[in-house]
Amino acid sequence: MRKLLFLVAAVALAQRPWPPPGLQCPGRTLLITDLDQANSSKINTFYDEHLAFLVPLLKSGKIISAGPTDDGRGVLIFGTKDWTEVEALMKKEPFTREGVMKVVSHTVWNACEAAK
Repeated sequence: MRKLLFLVAAVALAQRPWPPPGLQCPGRTLLITDLDQANSSKINTFYDEHLAFLVPLLKSGKIISAGPTDDGRGVLIFGTKDWTEVEALMKKEPFTREGVMKVVSHTVWNACEAAK
């Protein structure tokens, strides 16, 4: 009986449309960085270069959103799910390049939003 219920539920879910009506769900990469305490004194040295690197990427849409969290981490949402592309950008990003911040997590998800 359990197997039958599981099979019925699986079939019902498989028939659901994706993305859900009225939504678009493009693949995005969510990246979290954390401050490296050993190099935190370098923040002011590379701050202007960090902003100069990020602003064009934000304007172009390569990065959808980015900023610090209240607990000292950084969050970046990339407009791609291609980790090779994201990793290449992060190797050039001044805070990560200089060891001020380190990537602690990244994941790809279907970031649903209202269809335009």
